[in-house]
Amino acid sequence: MENKPKLENEPNLGRCFKCIHFNKYYTRGVKKFNECKFGWCGIYHDHKKLMDNCPNYRFRRKLPIHQTNIMFELSNLLTELEQIEQILKEDIKERMEFKK
Repeated sequence: MENKPKLENEPNLGRCFKCIHFNKYYTRGVKKFNECKFGWCGIYHDHKKLMDNCPNYRFRRKLPIHQTNIMFELSNLLTELEQIEQILKEDIKERMEFKK
């Protein structure tokens, strides 16, 4: 007979989706990424369901996202987009000159 952890009787405690070792899978939708009902376990190196229990469970804390971090990341993304825009403009210009 298998020994099941006591955490199974308590709702959502010891579940994979709250574990620090678990990474949820997402699928790409039309307007957003959709969550899957399974993911990757870093301990077992295997696919696991969200509601599975594990003896190696460690609670994952949600860290607050500060507005300064968001602004920094958005600034980086904007810089990258501007660089891509410049590359595309130069490519279009070269193609127009090549056609002449």
